[in-house]
Amino acid sequence: MDISNKSLAFILVVAIVISLGGTIVSLNRLNQFGFTGAATGTDTGVANLTVNSSVIITFVTPSVDFGTGNTNDSGAGIENCTIDTNGTNPSNSGGTVGIWGTQRCIGFNSNVAPFVIRNDGNLNVNLTLASSANSSAFIGGTFPAFQWALNTTNACPGGNLNPLAWQDVNTSAQNVCTNYNYSDGSDLLTLNIRVNIPQDAIPGTHAATITATGTA
Repeated sequence: MDISNKSLAFILVVAIVISLGGTIVSLNRLNQFGFTGAATGTDTGVANLTVNSSVIITFVTPSVDFGTGNTNDSGAGIENCTIDTNGTNPSNSGGTVGIWGTQRCIGFNSNVAPFVIRNDGNLNVNLTLASSANSSAFIGGTFPAFQWALNTTNACPGGNLNPLAWQDVNTSAQNVCTNYNYSDGSDLLTLNIRVNIPQDAIPGTHAATITATGTA
């Protein structure tokens, strides 16, 4: 039996439709499994930096200047003038009792700020202090005194701050704070200075250098 041209065309169209439908179904199933048929490639990159350890100790207030003056010789024996940065101001007229006896301070500065030390690094450190001179070398005379005392709120945690009370300065490195904090707001130490200037102190300009050293 002969098949007409219209019948052949119809059969061809149906075959094409069925074929397209099967192809679409197959592609949808492949997409469900993540197969898109597209070629892909991946790679990775790395960003690097290195932060160095840093130990930096800074004297924010780098000097203590008691100024120029002398000790008033108005009484019997050797008179003494005691000055410190902790609020015991000298008295020009005398009569203020200090730890070395009656003071007689003339001309010296009456309100002197203490040293302020700051840990500017990025590590907690052990801090030592040393003076270039003791009381005899710094001031001279009969019974001079050159002392220091530390004060802080939280820069030296764990009760490891020393000295808190007046103590003769040390010309050798003295460990004053272990685990000295570097965090902002907790990195400041106050170093008060006290001097006793006897009447027979050596005239002239006197200077001593305080060295603060941090070790991680």
